Amino acid sequence: MLTEQGLPDTTAIIVAAGRSARMGGGENKVFRELAGKPVLAWSLELLQNCGAVREIIIAVAADEVDAARALAEKYAINKMRAIVAGGECRAFSVRNALAHAGEGCPLIAVHDAARPLLLMEHLLLVIETAARTGAAILAAPLKETVKQARGDKTVAATLDRSLLYAAQTPQVFRAGILRRAYAEAGGKLARATDDAALVEMLGQAVSIVEGGYENIKLTTPEDFAVAEAILRRRLAI
Repeated sequence: MLTEQGLPDTTAIIVAAGRSARMGGGENKVFRELAGKPVLAWSLELLQNCGAVREIIIAVAADEVDAARALAEKYAINKMRAIVAGGECRAFSVRNALAHAGEGCPLIAVHDAARPLLLMEHLLLVIETAARTGAAILAAPLKETVKQARGDKTVAATLDRSLLYAAQTPQVFRAGILRRAYAEAGGKLARATDDAALVEMLGQAVSIVEGGYENIKLTTPEDFAVAEAILRRRLAI
């Protein structure tokens, strides 16, 4: 099993500024309880316990900065470098966090707070791969057959499932590559749904690290029920 020894220092950015529109209830899902602790706390504790992570930055909504700070203090997250106000979209939030990242870490990892089921072994593997190749993401092979649709909702093509992956986080990059990607994105920044897309626009190859199907993103109430069951099973082992 891969260990932290020999891995470069990494800045970890947690993106937690979403408004959870599809979750319902009005509360930011990252502060909701999941298997005994807030969703955000699961990612914070994992990064705190990872020897390769030197500093953590959280991007949250401006009116939730104090709540995030209180949560970090409650769970003794002493790697916290900054808690910053997010932007109007995900990429703007990452850009704001990047401005606070220290210059001493050669790698930057970006992780969605809405993915609280990340395993340490996958975190270490994607960090190690990015250290070798410059850019790496966790992703899971698609299990379903995927259809490309026309505007009238008829099938245009059946895509080759063996070549398709669902992107996950963390996504890890050499710091200079990620900073350049954000600096050169221009008007495309607001439309970017993940960091790898911006890095790809530079012509930089992005390595795929096969992650697990349990690293789900909490988007709907049903996702919470699945995540709760997975975490309860892990805690019982």
